[in-house]
Amino acid sequence: MEQPNFEAMSHFVAVARHGGLNAASRETGVPKATISRHVRQLEVSLGTLLLERGGRRMQMTEDGRILFARAAPFSQIWSQRARRSVLGTDGFAAACGLAFPPCLRGRAWGRSQHHS
Repeated sequence: MEQPNFEAMSHFVAVARHGGLNAASRETGVPKATISRHVRQLEVSLGTLLLERGGRRMQMTEDGRILFARAAPFSQIWSQRARRSVLGTDGFAAACGLAFPPCLRGRAWGRSQHHS
């Protein structure tokens, strides 16, 4: 199983926060196709469906709501830190990797797996 990456997670958080790709794309400055691909890769790496796609709005699944609640604070902290680094107000710029514990991957979800 591939380890989820932070960029995909932050794109999921943006889509979940705004309910769709258009607003997430505006917020992040990343093309909709890239965000969509990253969210799909995140779902595959976690082995569960995070968003129900239909029409223009996307709704979070139960697993999506759980992940959003856990990931949104980290995404916000990372965004603030990145802005300070880019603006030179942080004192240093650092690369950061985020490892997901087994409870956020595969069988550990405790429910049947959803694959798209």
